[in-house]
Amino acid sequence: GCDKAFAEAGSLVKHIRIHTGEKPYKCTEPGCEQAFSLPRSLAHHILTHTGEKPFKCAEPGCNRAFTTSQSLVYHARTHTGEKPFKCTEPDCNQAFTTSGGRVTHIRRIHTGEKPYKCTEPGCDKAFAASGNLLKHTRTHTGEKLYKCTEPGCEQAFAQSGSLVTHIRTHTGEKPFKCAEPGCLQAFTTSGSLVTHMRTHTGEKPYKCTEPGCDKTFATSGSLLKHTRTHTGEKPYKCTEPGCEQAFTQPGGLVAHMRTHTGEKPFKCAEPGCEQTFAQYGHL
Repeated sequence: GCDKAFAEAGSLVKHIRIHTGEKPYKCTEPGCEQAFSLPRSLAHHILTHTGEKPFKCAEPGCNRAFTTSQSLVYHARTHTGEKPFKCTEPDCNQAFTTSGGRVTHIRRIHTGEKPYKCTEPGCDKAFAASGNLLKHTRTHTGEKLYKCTEPGCEQAFAQSGSLVTHIRTHTGEKPFKCAEPGCLQAFTTSGSLVTHMRTHTGEKPYKCTEPGCDKTFATSGSLLKHTRTHTGEKPYKCTEPGCEQAFTQPGGLVAHMRTHTGEKPFKCAEPGCEQTFAQYGHL
């Protein structure tokens, strides 16, 4: 079912590894069992052990540095706003800083293709991007390679990007600024900025695929929550012994748990009133 063709034999060999799962390039770091299909992927991985980031952003006031030159090129576009990779789907105006971002977008929004499948026994998860499969795999292994270096902080993360975002909780840095005139909002992640921009544009690119439902959403998370109204899925289960309540959203579970703990964190601000409530909506 694969009709890919290549100009060089080496490119074909690399591609075939996508199908076979072969990863001949193994990390030699003691205790690390990571392996890769390409030698350059191994070289990039080694830098996660050494901490070396030789490619530094030249933007004034930006201290970001990267393990690869290509990562620096992608990052630089967050400063310039350049998005050279435009969606090829008719009537879609989305554009991206990387070709991979465009490919992933087309799979998620237009084709629904998910070629990267989890090999964990009993897990049928599949993904539009290889990076998302790698992140998912760590939910099985529990591996958290990226550790916070802030004194007294023991947080560790499965993804380098999560560590970068976490560090901003220490520094207060919000490098992603809204360019809308008169809007002073700034964010710790580029994804948060993208989501925020939709409050200005009204764009809702995430469409429900349920027959007869024409709902659209500004974020993939909102679409996921909505989809559960069709499927009836309630993945957030109460852990209280004997309680079988389950919820479609984590907030519902949090509110429910207060019926067990008696916690009432929301206090009336009216002078002389000492009433407290389990839910903000009851104030």
